[in-house]
Amino acid sequence: MNPTVSKNHTLKILEWATQCAVILLILAFPFRLPYRMIPLILLFICATVEWIVKQSWKHSILTKRNGYFLLMLLLFLLSFVYYPFEHPYPDFKLLVEHRLSLLGFGLLGFSGILSRINRKTIYYSIIGSGLLVVACIVCIQLWQILFQGEYHTFITIRQEYINYHMGFDFSLNLGLVACGCLWMHQLKTRNTKKNLLILLPSCLFIVVLLGTEGRSGFIMSVLLTGFLFLYFLYTRSRIFFWIACLLTLPIAFYGISSHSRMGIEKIKSEPRIPLFENALTLIKAKPLLGYGMQGAQFYTDSIRHQRHATDSAFVNIWHRNEMVDCHNQYLQATLEYGVVGLALLLFLLGLPLFLVDKDHRLFTVLFIFLISFQSLLDVTLFVPEFGIMFGLIMALFLSPSPISTSWRKK
Repeated sequence: MNPTVSKNHTLKILEWATQCAVILLILAFPFRLPYRMIPLILLFICATVEWIVKQSWKHSILTKRNGYFLLMLLLFLLSFVYYPFEHPYPDFKLLVEHRLSLLGFGLLGFSGILSRINRKTIYYSIIGSGLLVVACIVCIQLWQILFQGEYHTFITIRQEYINYHMGFDFSLNLGLVACGCLWMHQLKTRNTKKNLLILLPSCLFIVVLLGTEGRSGFIMSVLLTGFLFLYFLYTRSRIFFWIACLLTLPIAFYGISSHSRMGIEKIKSEPRIPLFENALTLIKAKPLLGYGMQGAQFYTDSIRHQRHATDSAFVNIWHRNEMVDCHNQYLQATLEYGVVGLALLLFLLGLPLFLVDKDHRLFTVLFIFLISFQSLLDVTLFVPEFGIMFGLIMALFLSPSPISTSWRKK
């Protein structure tokens, strides 16, 4: 066989394997972390082999896009830069493992290996992941009713078999974003059947999210639905857009305020508030350079243990032996690396809006809005639950490549 033909055949197999691994990883998004490990490992093996076989390093040049991934790598490497100067922590290895997604997807994005994957495939995979997880829950529910004679609610089954509400709701909201972006594009083709097919999963996601016990997922679903509706009207008629704004805003406010966990007393008893207060107390002492990754965790634990001695309610919320972060990505970045860490985080969240292709700007804007909002209530980039999602989406949409990533095939 001709060596050139054989090499091309091998490359096609590798590209196909990498794309399959990406799709499998996206389908595993709503599930607990262990379910993502096999496609995650498969993705990095396939991408590494493809990078070596293609000898991609020979064609690498520094651009704004792969420069972005250098910032991602820098945020990871800061944990080692601070290592000699910070207070040691016994679980240093675990803390590093939690943010390995910054290293892995930083390298993957810089290499540009994922840039050739069709973006429509990504959107459909994200929608498919939402449909898959809902179908799994319904099937488990039917199995228990028909063969075990038991009935458990949708939320109970999700908590036991699938994932906690933060990760699950985030994935469905991401599916809602993908539905909205595909629908906006399909409107240009005037294909009524496809438009209706895209609306069906989005309606399902909205129904499920409106019934979630999670406040952040519920709020985001209301905001995203309202935004996509208003954006559609804005592209069609400015008059109807302004009329809809006047009607939609009070409806959205009423809907959000009516959630069972949005009462004043519920918000006052929010378990994250003491963690925010602890973080702010520590940041005030070292605002410029922070405490480092280990130091931040050590002093966070120390101040939490002091509070355990005087605040009985705090003991009931956060157990003494747990390793707990401050549940806010902005505070965590500042706590670890001061204003330098906060600035780096804001760059990572803001630059994609200017670097992404025009065809995918709407999706990128909504994804960044989604992850930025989630970062108010969770550490996102420093934990694998959200870090894998963020890293993969950025590597898919920002990886530098001469290959076109538009809707149109060249």
